This record gives sequence, C-alpha cells and structure tokens, in this order.
Amino acid sequence: MGAAETPKDSTMVEYPIVTTAIVSDAPKDGHVQWRKESVKLREPLADEILVQIVASGICHTDVALSLLPEDTPNYAPYPKIMGHEGSGVVERVGSGVTHVKAGDKVLLSFDFCGKDDCRGCVDETPGYCDVFHSKNLFCVPDVYQTEGGKSTSGLFFGQSSFSKLALVKGTSAVNVEGLVKSEEELKLFAPLGCGYQTGAGAVTEFANVGKHDEIAVSSTIATRGRYLVLLTRNPRSLDSVVSAWRLSWYVRVESKSAD
Repeated sequence: MGAAETPKDSTMVEYPIVTTAIVSDAPKDGHVQWRKESVKLREPLADEILVQIVASGICHTDVALSLLPEDTPNYAPYPKIMGHEGSGVVERVGSGVTHVKAGDKVLLSFDFCGKDDCRGCVDETPGYCDVFHSKNLFCVPDVYQTEGGKSTSGLFFGQSSFSKLALVKGTSAVNVEGLVKSEEELKLFAPLGCGYQTGAGAVTEFANVGKHDEIAVSSTIATRGRYLVLLTRNPRSLDSVVSAWRLSWYVRVESKSAD
C-alpha cells in the first residue's frame, strides 16, 4: 500500500475538490450538532483513494463520538466528518495503492497498519491491530475545509463516509468489483463495514455458536445500548433469561438435520 503520508503545514494545504458532507460540530446541551453543507477536500495522498459514496450506514459510534466534549484529549478538534459504513465507486487512486482502480466498486471498513511487527495484522486479524484506536477513532486534521475556510477533520475509521466524495485510506477499501453487481447492491452491503461484522461476528466467531445452540441478543441499559449476546445449550435456561431480563428480542439457532 505504501507508507502513510501526512500533509505538510495546514496553511499550505490546497483543497481543490468540492463536495457535500454532514459536518459534526461540538455537541450542545447533550445533542449532536450535525449539519449538511458544501466542503472542500485535499487531493489523495499516496496511500489514499477518492471514493464517490453511494451509501453509508449510521452507527451508534458515529453518534457517541460526536458527543465527546470539544476538549477531549487525543481526539481531533471539531468540526469533523464522521461515518464508517460506506460503499461507493473509486474516483481517484493514490500512487501507492494497487488493489483498486478508478471505476471499481468498493466497500469501506476500518483502517489498520499492516506492518510486519503488528501481531494482529500478521495474523490476518486486523481488527486487533496495535494502533486500531488511533487509526480509527481519532480523526485526521486538515482533510476537509468548510465553506468558511475552517479546517475540518476526516478519515474517521479511514473513510469519513458522511461525505459524498470521501478521502479513504487504501487499507479501508475492499474491492468488490465483479462481486457486487450494481449500485443498488452497494447500498445494501454498506453496513458490512461495521454493523454486520460486529453483530454477526459476535455470534459466529466470539460466541462460536453452533447448530444446536440457542442465543439471546438484546440491547439493554446494562450494556449501555450495546448488544448483549447470551449462549446456552439448555432451552429452558434461555427462556428463563429472556423472561427475567425482559430482553427486547432473541434468536434461536437450531439444527434442521436429523443429527
């Protein structure tokens, strides 16, 4: 992919690309401050691509990190552009990116370092990348500029998909040309970048659910809005948990085969 680049002094950055985005300002009275407006982008660096966003999911993380106080340490300053469940079509490609080309359909997900000394990346489990938090939760300054000339942070989760034209890290883009047939399918698969991965992955990978297992999935106050996954091989115990916890919904995974 090539080494990551960082723009020089922000006063020297040029923003020749014009697009529309949902810009997040600092929260007010406990509410997110999102507004749609025209913004400008810089050109892609060597390890980046420019993507025409077709669709983007909205995740609770987009909301939660838009509610962080303006002075939260390590987080890029407001305004910023969120979004991390994007899908779209490649417009331009940085010189160090080789797995996509202009016109390719892509699904966007999290960023990772890909270095040989990173255990998560070497083991092909980039979700456990040593620098996952800094590459994904912390936006990068000076990626966009508002109409008023104010520097705006981007590359949230390596993509900031709340922008019609988005600068995306090459590592965040999965080439699905030939797999996804149309832009309508791109819209359908956009949440694969986060929602499908974390929801289904918690069941199939972390909980390792099998065909004779039953699970309960709930969003509760105790889990602060996150999904709680319970696994049991005893149907009676599952029914007891559902009743006692007043779970919002649950899923039974049962085998239809004779064995």
